[in-house]
Amino acid sequence: MLMDQTSPSFDDADFLLQLWPDLLLSGKDRRVQIHDSACYSMLLQYFWQEMTMVEESPESFAITKPAGFVSLVARIQAIASSGISRTEALQVARELVVEEAPSEDQLMASVDVAVRLWLTVDVSSFKSRRQGLLSWKSTETLSEVVQAHFRNLEQEQPFLTPAADRGQVDSNLTAKFLVKYRGYNIIWTSNLAVHLAIDWEYKTITVYEHKVFLDNQLKYLTSSSGLPIPPAVLEEAIDTLNLLFPFQVDSAKRFLAKHKKPFYGLGSCGRPRKLDISDYRYWRSRVSDLGHITTGPPVGLQQLRLHNKGENLLQFATFWTAIAVGAFTVASIAIGLAALVYGKKQYELGLRQYQVSVYQLCLDPEAGSKFPDLCLKS
Repeated sequence: MLMDQTSPSFDDADFLLQLWPDLLLSGKDRRVQIHDSACYSMLLQYFWQEMTMVEESPESFAITKPAGFVSLVARIQAIASSGISRTEALQVARELVVEEAPSEDQLMASVDVAVRLWLTVDVSSFKSRRQGLLSWKSTETLSEVVQAHFRNLEQEQPFLTPAADRGQVDSNLTAKFLVKYRGYNIIWTSNLAVHLAIDWEYKTITVYEHKVFLDNQLKYLTSSSGLPIPPAVLEEAIDTLNLLFPFQVDSAKRFLAKHKKPFYGLGSCGRPRKLDISDYRYWRSRVSDLGHITTGPPVGLQQLRLHNKGENLLQFATFWTAIAVGAFTVASIAIGLAALVYGKKQYELGLRQYQVSVYQLCLDPEAGSKFPDLCLKS
């Protein structure tokens, strides 16, 4: 589906059709009716976010219209199966805007956007050290760049556990548990390359949000599609989402609804929830780390309650013992202060009583001679 980038009839469903031509459409507005249409709305939102970025700096791009980017995606797809280098991708982009004589930087920026839209992976033709950015050199094919990243991910070592750990993660390992009981926050991303990245300092976990993209790529994958992402990566990414957001678990459904992520409606995509770390190849180290976070001590107010399985019994007892000791200490100090204040009041009262007694005594005319030290003569 090749479209001129200036076409006034562009419909954003054309973007989804370019990714998966076999999708069924219904209605005049051409909304996609596969699974839950809200899932596709997230992809379309991602598409328009990219288009907004282009619109805000049109001078930086050779292609500036949505239809033009859909056309560029189509042309890159058409030759990607045989391996497309960055130089070849730039030539493809140049052919779409041959009359405008764009600069190479403008062409590279446009190609980068098209690749992000096609793969939901942040590939860049420019030099940058930003985390999760895959650098694409002029002589490398797109497949080489993408597959090299996932090979490196496969070799990544766990931060908290030795590489020899091949056990199972706790069934409590869900996004809801990590947020509620371990104090982590979820950061959502459209970049599959940073999926499950953990920021230990700020306690954040980055989670890829386009489960429908993974599912559809597997459903409609053909030998001629030229998709650089290995099918095993797509499958495992789904497995990690099933792990964090288990289907038919109300807490996971509520968590996704709260975060306005509609992919719960996709179910488990025909794949079971996997707890065995050895079932994970690419994200094994990160799943292992998440497993250790899950079995670690609770934080914040969650320390105040004993879990059903009693796995935090030691922390629970230690915390409440410390609270009891602290409360006893505070109470002891308060009682001591109260006794001090009471003693002072008692002293003042006794002094007043003594003064009254002396006064009454000295009213007697003969008291002055009898008690000269108490009744001073004026």
